[in-house]
Amino acid sequence: MREKRRFAGLITVAGLSARMHGFKPFLPLAGRTVVENTVLSLKNAGISEVVAVVGHRGDEVADTLKGYGVTCVKNPRYAETGMFESVALGLARLAHADAVLVLPGDVPLIKRHSLRALTRAFLRTGAPVVSPAYRGRRGHPPLIAHACIPQILAYDGHQGLRGALETYADCTSQLDLPDPFLVMDADTPEDYGRLLALSKRPDAPNAEVCAAILEWAGTPERSVAHSKVVAQTAVRLAELLDKAGRPADLPLTLAGGLLHDVAKGGPRHLERGARMMRVLGYPAVAEIVAAHNDPPREAVEALDARALVFLADKLVIETEVRGIEARFARAMEKHGNAPGAAANIGARKAAAREAADRVAAAVGADFWEIQAMLQGGDR
Repeated sequence: MREKRRFAGLITVAGLSARMHGFKPFLPLAGRTVVENTVLSLKNAGISEVVAVVGHRGDEVADTLKGYGVTCVKNPRYAETGMFESVALGLARLAHADAVLVLPGDVPLIKRHSLRALTRAFLRTGAPVVSPAYRGRRGHPPLIAHACIPQILAYDGHQGLRGALETYADCTSQLDLPDPFLVMDADTPEDYGRLLALSKRPDAPNAEVCAAILEWAGTPERSVAHSKVVAQTAVRLAELLDKAGRPADLPLTLAGGLLHDVAKGGPRHLERGARMMRVLGYPAVAEIVAAHNDPPREAVEALDARALVFLADKLVIETEVRGIEARFARAMEKHGNAPGAAANIGARKAAAREAADRVAAAVGADFWEIQAMLQGGDR
């Protein structure tokens, strides 16, 4: 039986926060502090052993992390040295591990999937360094094999950890992942503001992140183009409801529309797409993906994001808003002769008509007028 590999996490949190108006580790974020979120990102990915190298306000940081099972190591020269000395202190403490994830303390919201993907890539490739990237931009944390640690500790540090890892540049495995938090820190007030903005809706990736997910998933371009129109249509329906006093979740509706066909092109794409979204940490989007052909009754009654994406999808053929009748006539023409298909298509058409009627009633307009507006591009 193969021995289980020991992965550890190293967090550097010794700096002075000179570029931030405030002490970075203790800035509030997603109901906790930045440094607590950094620790939890590792712990939630199954990294049980975590070392934090502290310096400035080190006793306070250690006290904050006391309940998280983190070992704190003090860098007594934090004010005179750069981050590399903290990295070296931490790696020396973790030299028994098979590989170490090295993470600055102000990179706090990395997805569990991303960290697990790094450890899987390490096991699969045997590369001495596995480096994550978001849309081609290298980020944190690199996963560094035990065998690299002696050479890193012998490095003079003048170009930091990046310079120490140059030795392994030709054999580093770069792993592209759809996680913007890999390249986001709290180094400046502007950086922190971007983190705050994304952390407010962790369940609903924005349009840029959705595009990264579609690229990562290999979604066919034709499906991506279709999904953009479905998302636009669903959001416009949500805006009409919102304007009529029927609150709608626009960010979730947008994400669900953009990602509803994420696994298109393969078998059982609804189930596979929903599973993909759950793995990436977007369970609410997973519900939309799973329901976009057959929403549950309560979704239609509530006109929630699942129903709006379903209805928008049934209004759109390829990249044009054509309407429910045209959409289901096409479905009958393509699939109506298959056993049981006509009944299924009829049931979905009835659900689409009901959702359309409920939107019309909530907005106070005939749905044909709404459909004409959607087709014509007028608001």
